[in-house]
Amino acid sequence: AISAASLLHIPVHTSVQDLAGAEHVLQLLVPALADVNVIKAGVGLTMLSACLAARNDGVRVLFSGLGSEELFAGYSRHQVATDTNRD
Repeated sequence: AISAASLLHIPVHTSVQDLAGAEHVLQLLVPALADVNVIKAGVGLTMLSACLAARNDGVRVLFSGLGSEELFAGYSRHQVATDTNRD
């Protein structure tokens, strides 16, 4: 993400979560989840951490969505796809 932002001349903010910080975010997150599993907690932890960091930086609107896997890493099915607009 840092390399892509640099190439696109887009500012990027990164942070590293320590164990205490992750536990704090999970305490906020878990009650909001309908059911808790490792996948939902992992995705939610990342998203909520980003939202809290953005709020601390004064950001009031965030855009998010799926697709970072395809943009930055891709899946093996993309290498063998015959119709790239289908997926």
